[in-house]
Amino acid sequence: MCMWQNGFTTATTATITPRMRDFCLVFLLEPKPSHSTAPHKMPLKGTGDDADRRTMSDNGGSVGHEKALPAGVARAKAVFSSITTGERVLLFGAVFLITFAYGLDSFIRGTFKSYATADYSTHSLLSTIGVFNAIVAVVLQPTLAKVSDIVGRMPLLVFSVVFYVLGTIIQATSSSVEIFALGAVLYQVGFSTVLILIDVIVADVSSSRTRVLFITISYLPLLIYAWITGEITEAILASWDWRWGIGVWAIIYPVAATPLIAMLWFFGRRTRNLKPTQDAERKNFAEHLKEFDIVGIILLIAVMGLILTPLTIAGGSTPAWQTPQIITPIVIGILLVPALVLWELRTKNPFLPFTLLKNRGIWSALAIAVFLTCSWYLQGAFLYTVLVVAFDFSVADATRISLIYHVTGAVTSFLLSYIIYRVRRIKIFVIIGSFIFVAAFGVLIYFRGGADNPSRIGVIMGEVLLGIAGGFVPIPTQAALQVATRHENMAVITGLFLASYQVGSALGNTISGAVWTQTLYSSLESTLGNATLAESVYGDPFSAIDMYPFGTPERTAIVERTATYNFC
Repeated sequence: MCMWQNGFTTATTATITPRMRDFCLVFLLEPKPSHSTAPHKMPLKGTGDDADRRTMSDNGGSVGHEKALPAGVARAKAVFSSITTGERVLLFGAVFLITFAYGLDSFIRGTFKSYATADYSTHSLLSTIGVFNAIVAVVLQPTLAKVSDIVGRMPLLVFSVVFYVLGTIIQATSSSVEIFALGAVLYQVGFSTVLILIDVIVADVSSSRTRVLFITISYLPLLIYAWITGEITEAILASWDWRWGIGVWAIIYPVAATPLIAMLWFFGRRTRNLKPTQDAERKNFAEHLKEFDIVGIILLIAVMGLILTPLTIAGGSTPAWQTPQIITPIVIGILLVPALVLWELRTKNPFLPFTLLKNRGIWSALAIAVFLTCSWYLQGAFLYTVLVVAFDFSVADATRISLIYHVTGAVTSFLLSYIIYRVRRIKIFVIIGSFIFVAAFGVLIYFRGGADNPSRIGVIMGEVLLGIAGGFVPIPTQAALQVATRHENMAVITGLFLASYQVGSALGNTISGAVWTQTLYSSLESTLGNATLAESVYGDPFSAIDMYPFGTPERTAIVERTATYNFC
């Protein structure tokens, strides 16, 4: 999720995600497609490369050899070319409803994950769960995007609901952190699926020139979250516990997804016998299976899981760097890297399409997405904990401040989308956003902790600046990517770009988890002079601060050590 998409990771993500997208450093703004089949040319602004001028077809992709569309793409084309304006409005209403539901859940669940891991006295594993989720999202988003091109949008949305609900139930009823992590992974499967589907559906029904606006509309629920999320989390923790806060979404999410599922089903039945559905390619299951790089996916999961996960669990009260269970997976993971590269270069249908990555506009986009997200998670992985422990914010206030980045990013992106629509340029805005991002980290480093007003205002302003910077990059670059892509490749390319944000999330969670586990316990033990108290704070900081209010020597030491970690 860039982070506020898949911030809904974000979100989430993004995924946000939650988070966004291709950094060709150019922005293609073509006129709305006409009924003529002749291609038209549109100069690209923002770079002086020859690639800045290319012939585009009416569907937003480069002109090339025409072939039968995949069945899912053909059905989507038939469906969304025949709907009326009123139906389009209803469709976006259904999209708004489901994005509101999973987005609100994502941010509420993010708070409750902190309390769940603390409840099991394993708060340091918060980043480990984040790594698991990111690895799942990395391999799922491009894969599921291709699946949607084969089976269609509606069946995959049903698939999302099933895994979303299953993972939610397992998390809410878990009896250990291991079972909770399993539920988190299953939930991430459903969450990642709906994230990519919403982006693909928006791309299906919008023209290239209006895509930035419509993509941004799907993230407008963030403006509502800012006013209600803090109160919801505080009320649930006061009256029930984190289990209820997570478990209730096993009911709410299916209800919110029902209108969109129903509309996609209805549109699909109405256009079943229309062209281009009849002209879609016909393949059996075995032929479709060959299109998926299963070996590459397994190797990628192994490489990321074996290398990154041990880094988040090697420290703590009993460091385990020299033990076989830490060293062995890291060594195996490193040895598998060349195997992965060689396989992807030789296989017929690679998971990582190196032919596309040869374009510097694309690989630079992926690199920026990775490092942008990684940087954010360095301070964001344990942000809620630091706000409560080091700044003495209430549950409601800490939850709202955790949302500042995402809400500010959404507002900035919405306003910027209109400016881009008018000026047809993107590169200058991305450069400005990069400078603001650096300045924001300077503010956060300066204001490290404290319950006084200057410290609190400082951390809030740092998150606001981060949000403004984030708004200058994600949504416009997603539109740039999709405009430069043929319709039949739209889902896969979008999924690949989303996956790059998840790679950044995995790296950021790994680094923050490694810093937390390697430095926090030892520094707490040294400062407090009490190994038992240090272990208690390290495992469950929320219970510890209830015993030591602000102003006590113990709390002062806890604040100093925790704040030093977060903005290192």
